Amino acid sequence: MKRGLAAVAGLLLGLVAGFALVLANPLVSVGVLDGVADGAGITRRYTMPDVAGLQVGLGPLLGWGRGNEAGLADPATQGVRIGIAVLPASGTEPAALAVKVSVLSPQNSLWRARLGVLDYWSIAWPGEGSAFATGYSNFWELCRDLVIALVSGQGRAGLAPAYAVSALPPVDDDAGLFGSSGRYAGLRGSIRETLEPRLDGPPAWELTLLPEEPQAGPP
Repeated sequence: MKRGLAAVAGLLLGLVAGFALVLANPLVSVGVLDGVADGAGITRRYTMPDVAGLQVGLGPLLGWGRGNEAGLADPATQGVRIGIAVLPASGTEPAALAVKVSVLSPQNSLWRARLGVLDYWSIAWPGEGSAFATGYSNFWELCRDLVIALVSGQGRAGLAPAYAVSALPPVDDDAGLFGSSGRYAGLRGSIRETLEPRLDGPPAWELTLLPEEPQAGPP
């Protein structure tokens, strides 16, 4: 009897230790990209109610979204979400219409702190031009903090005010910003996305289009 209890206790202790190691593995890096300085790039904010179509992001892709949406009809596209959002005007920059396609990354791994999606953006500014962007969003830190907050009884109050989710893409996946027409033709750079969980409403997103710094010419 004692041996059985000891074995069960050892098993539970091992599970807890393994779970803790997954959440706080010191040997892996999330690979979050550097933040954006104030005033750098073109920044837009939007919330989930601003998005029409299927929800985008990791939660809905894993079936955690509102109503557990079934996604696209073809079984081969169950790991894909498509959303259309109006990115509001800001300052001198006009409003834009954006289509975002998110695909569950096939290289996700809890042991490597990868829990993300590959994002593909097509953004059009009416009468101004358009751009295409690709990126990788890693939701590992958000999911880790959410588990800890739920276990500790804090709920969403235990989450950080915002999470920079844009990260270095897995091997063989590219990320970048590519202007295609109008005033944005020839634009090159990258994108940054930040997620704000918020306690008083639906999550808010911040998307920044960050142009590359001009290359200095030869002296």
